[in-house]
Amino acid sequence: MDGLEHLEEGKSYLFLPNHVSFLDIPLFGGYVPRYLRGVEDSRQHQWPVYGWAMKRLGNITIDRSSPRASMSSLTKAGDYIHAGCSIILFPEGGRTSDGKLRVFKKLPFHMAKQAKVEIVPIAMNGMFEINKKKSLFVNPGTIKIKFGKPVGLDIIESLDTNTLKDKVRQELVDLLAENNGTYA
Repeated sequence: MDGLEHLEEGKSYLFLPNHVSFLDIPLFGGYVPRYLRGVEDSRQHQWPVYGWAMKRLGNITIDRSSPRASMSSLTKAGDYIHAGCSIILFPEGGRTSDGKLRVFKKLPFHMAKQAKVEIVPIAMNGMFEINKKKSLFVNPGTIKIKFGKPVGLDIIESLDTNTLKDKVRQELVDLLAENNGTYA
């Protein structure tokens, strides 16, 4: 795991990693050195065992079928940030099916602007080989995690949402490549 030196002690962040497996949230919960809550699809909270565990952890559900409900979830995430909790949100909106980074959604970047919180891209390599989408099998392997430098509030406030989204996506692409991955 690299890049933890970029994080300030006691500061809340919006962590934006690539999304590979249903194991990502519990994995990051163990490696992100902050009080942390995840934002995830409300359907996942209906899954046996996993859903129960994520509810118990206090993760925030998001109903992607309703823009109003989605904004309400992001407001709740902003409240958590202001209370000293960091948030992890997958900007792709879903897991990769081919190991490549998907297109980013706008919602996380609206949230960063609204909550006035720095964004930290996180690159995770190796998880796709361990657990692919739609597979219940978990294979042995090595996972590499690399934290990027936080995107400061001055940059977040100066860029429009689309430009910010593209900037952070490119930073994640670069981190994945540095972390021995090949992504586009």
